Amino acid sequence: MNKKNTILITYILVFSILFTGCSNIKKDENNTLTTAITSNPRSFDPAYAISQIDSNILNYLYTGLLTYDESGKLTEGMSEFPKISEDGLKYTFKIKDDMKWSNGDNVTAYDFENEWLRILNPEIKSKYSYQLYYIKGAEEYNKIEKPGKTYIKDVYGNNTDLIESEITYSEKDLEGIDKEGKSEEELNNLVYEKWLKEKKKNVGIFAKDEKTLMVELVNPVPYFSELTAFFTLYPTNKKVIENKDWAKSPESLVTNGAFKLKEYKKDEYIIIEKNNDWFNSEKVKLNNINFEIVEDVNTIWKNYEDDKYQIIYNAPEEVIAKKLKEEDKELKIEKEIGTTYIQLNTENKDNNPFSNKNIRNALSYSLNRNELVKNFASAGKYVATGIVPYGLSDENDEDFRMSNGNLLEYNIEKSKELLNKGLEETSLSVDDLNKQVLLYSKNNGFDKLANEIVRTWNENLGLNIQVQAEEYNDVIYKTYNDDFGINLTTWTGDYLDPMTMLDIFLSDSKMNNPNYENKDYDRYILDAKKSSFESIRMKSMKKAEEILLQDKPIIPIYFETLSYFVKDNVKQVSKPNMEKPNLTYAYFE
Repeated sequence: MNKKNTILITYILVFSILFTGCSNIKKDENNTLTTAITSNPRSFDPAYAISQIDSNILNYLYTGLLTYDESGKLTEGMSEFPKISEDGLKYTFKIKDDMKWSNGDNVTAYDFENEWLRILNPEIKSKYSYQLYYIKGAEEYNKIEKPGKTYIKDVYGNNTDLIESEITYSEKDLEGIDKEGKSEEELNNLVYEKWLKEKKKNVGIFAKDEKTLMVELVNPVPYFSELTAFFTLYPTNKKVIENKDWAKSPESLVTNGAFKLKEYKKDEYIIIEKNNDWFNSEKVKLNNINFEIVEDVNTIWKNYEDDKYQIIYNAPEEVIAKKLKEEDKELKIEKEIGTTYIQLNTENKDNNPFSNKNIRNALSYSLNRNELVKNFASAGKYVATGIVPYGLSDENDEDFRMSNGNLLEYNIEKSKELLNKGLEETSLSVDDLNKQVLLYSKNNGFDKLANEIVRTWNENLGLNIQVQAEEYNDVIYKTYNDDFGINLTTWTGDYLDPMTMLDIFLSDSKMNNPNYENKDYDRYILDAKKSSFESIRMKSMKKAEEILLQDKPIIPIYFETLSYFVKDNVKQVSKPNMEKPNLTYAYFE
């Protein structure tokens, strides 16, 4: 872990732009800092958060077992640092004294136990539940399916008579169940409830008492402590969430972070205020942080120039390039563990060109990433040579990306050859491909890049694919519901290990938007997850990455950097490893 942090910090030092100078902005007398986000968060409930916009708000409202300090380093949160058994499988967390919810209740180990089990409950359908699969019995509980038949749907979303799958049970499963007079559906429900109770008991999450949370893992996980600071593992107040609407308004929302929700008006603003009951509140200087919800990055930039905002994370690409050239002291560029890529829906259905490996590879080989990044990406981005970016170490303490080499190639002739071969294999035509659109979020600054990608496909392959920009949450909905063919997106890591970029493409992963399936890929990733030996873990992940980029369900374009602007009189903005700059300890000078 120390070496990984060293590598990342080295990159941050290299790519940070810090200049001295004074600002004309006056200190806000109310200690209120104003910024902007480009979309509404999906929820204030950690179980349903999936995006950086969600986490950016939740990180202020909640605190996990561990958290990040003023310098962005992992530190104690609700609990002390855990005691870990010699075999690396058992963690014991001690909740510190006087940890409070915003309604005055004590934070207890039972709150964590209840919330983690809630996230794993298959009825909740939490997208990020897989982050708890490292815990004994967690995956088995989360993957329970209700007995019954699932039918193939028609183009209108209605069930046909064709059975897609069927979950059955045995006579043994009916033991202890009163079958008398029960319908098939009622028996299915009773068996399902029985399965849930049995599997839930086997999950390695146990609150011994109010102060002690015990966790048992399947295999040693070098980054598990770090995961407890991740938003999916935040607690919720066990008593409060009995109200199903608890997370829908400031009046009912109870949290345990440095700030609490003061006001929320959809599509307009979120205001959070200092939580004086937070354990480290004496170090929090801001009284309020206002997040205006502004879709247009040009408007965000204008408001920053007009001193309405003191920090922004979204600015037009041309502005970033200009300010970088001018060495503007307010522009900061930092390394980020993330990759921007094209994902292709490989679902095996009629007339889907992207279920064909050769067609996917043709699209990739036709792209000159050097030119795309040089001319159509924000300043500071790096040409992707794989899906795992720079800044993560392997078993030899070398950079994983460097040691696994360049897995991407630009070759126009090969792209044409593969396209023709793929069209022949699928009996499709160029016209069929031209029906596809490149979907992307208009909040991500992808306009120029997306248009250049389809222009390149037109020039090199004769394709006439159109672009389609939509609001951020609409894109999220479509990609998680298989309503897309091509999508330009970004994935940023959740912890400092190459696995954070790889396990999302497992066949049964809830984050596997491309619907990618490869048994060899799954085997190598699972081998890496199960092994306690770093050499086996890293070699397995390297092999898995090679397979992934031979199959091309994704087409990496560039490795991410984080560009943001902050006024010179705003001090102590910290940058945790995997998060946006944090304002918890910020203050006006």
